[in-house]
Amino acid sequence: MTSSRSRGALLIIVLLMMGVIAIITATVVKISSGTLKTSGASEDAEAAYRAAETGAEFALLQLKYDKNWTDFSPPSQSMPSGAATYQVHVFREGESPGPDHGIVVPPGLSYVQSTGTSRNKRVSQVGLMVKVNGGVLDYAAVVKGGIELLSGSVVESRDPATDEVLSAAATVVSNSTSASVVKLDGGSVVNGMARPGPGAGSGSVEVLSDSEATLGYSPLGAEVPIDPVVLPSSFDLFGKVKVDGSTMTIETAAGEQTFSPPIALPPATYGELEVINGGTLTLVTGNYVFDTIKMQNGKVEVLAGDTVDFYSKGQVEILESSFVNSSKKPSNMKFHVLEGDVKLDLSDGGAAYYILNAPESNVELLPGSRQYGNLIADTLKIDSAALYFDPSAGGAVTSSGTTGPIVKSYQRF
Repeated sequence: MTSSRSRGALLIIVLLMMGVIAIITATVVKISSGTLKTSGASEDAEAAYRAAETGAEFALLQLKYDKNWTDFSPPSQSMPSGAATYQVHVFREGESPGPDHGIVVPPGLSYVQSTGTSRNKRVSQVGLMVKVNGGVLDYAAVVKGGIELLSGSVVESRDPATDEVLSAAATVVSNSTSASVVKLDGGSVVNGMARPGPGAGSGSVEVLSDSEATLGYSPLGAEVPIDPVVLPSSFDLFGKVKVDGSTMTIETAAGEQTFSPPIALPPATYGELEVINGGTLTLVTGNYVFDTIKMQNGKVEVLAGDTVDFYSKGQVEILESSFVNSSKKPSNMKFHVLEGDVKLDLSDGGAAYYILNAPESNVELLPGSRQYGNLIADTLKIDSAALYFDPSAGGAVTSSGTTGPIVKSYQRF
């Protein structure tokens, strides 16, 4: 009797365990089914997003060669995997109907709207606000290699005439993708973006000690075109020009010519340039070419309404209280450097107002220095100094005027 009861109890326990196992199995199957559905939906969304990104990238490539390009033909383009399609349209100012989501295209810009659709009709959208014919002067600094901001340095937009801080982004970019190619340290601030080259990994930007780029660090979609410096042809060959206090001396084939007080220097090709001891060099519209340039407590004056192209074949030093371009209009003085380092080491109220085009030069802005305008270099170091971007410059500085689409903002829907 006891044995029969034991067998009955055991049977009940076994049945209960089987029931529990069945419930657990059913639950696991249900969870797995839900996970698979969730995973499938996630992959679907990712496929749509990748398609939208691809469409936007191809659109930028089309705009590089045809600024009036609008859309693909046929409109719907398939991804190589067949997992999704994309459709792109480029909207211009005033176009009706305009972009989705109530986006308004500002004057001078275009809006690339790329819509990706997966096989299961999942939709993702990417929007790019672009300047179609943008050039190097749409950035505060464009550099081939490394960018370093140290010890509280600042890059921001300012009105060069009034020194008023402007809301426009002051972005610094490097075409390189090397590790730590953009470094911000010591509380330095870029009031814009700090962007490494296309495809750069997260290690390409190093941000330390409370530094920041206020608009982020995303890589460039494509390299910013940088044209080489080309010296103007000239048959005017003079020697050294020295402005020392109230006297200017020019070396010529006939000997030294001295002017006191100094006159406006005629545009021509010269040897070295030295401006020291409070001397003022006055320039007029035209091309000036020098072997090297050194200014120490000197001044460069550009007359009202004049536009100067100022060339150095080699090293440039601008030191102490020197003041470059008294008009305070950077766009009327383009400072081209063929090769050789450029050092801006200013104090006591010294400042420089120009577009510096030095794509083969290592450029340094040392403690206390202020440059207003734009900067193109091989490498850039700003140490306890300031680069104040002039957003009114626009266009391209170099002789061939290479331009391309520049992304001003990015949105994902």
